[in-house]
Amino acid sequence: MNQRRRKFILALGSNANPGLSMAKAKQLLQKQLGPVAFSPVITTDAIGMVAEPFCNCLAYGMTLKTADELTSLLKQMERDCGDMPALRATHQIVMDIDLLLLGRKKYHPDNWNRDYIRQLLAMPTSKDTE
Repeated sequence: MNQRRRKFILALGSNANPGLSMAKAKQLLQKQLGPVAFSPVITTDAIGMVAEPFCNCLAYGMTLKTADELTSLLKQMERDCGDMPALRATHQIVMDIDLLLLGRKKYHPDNWNRDYIRQLLAMPTSKDTE
């Protein structure tokens, strides 16, 4: 089978030690997926829960992985960053990484309508992990 690389967009969010969590997630993404560009990080209020504000950014890159392979890898990266169900139960999100786009297929349709996602999509990206 002749696989081709497809563009991906990921949404990253954290409200538990977000500076460290974002840095680790960015490092893991680049290690596992190769060159990844990132939007600036912005702070937003929590949506759908009473919680600390979130730091959010987008990640852009290319991959040969399928959506299932990529999603599985992202869930492992969340755990590697220290994300745990017990913390999520108390609205402490160490790292949440959602697949928004793979190739031409959009995922998490509600996220595309959120103001902060639209704001991040309009921002320039950097290959910088800082």
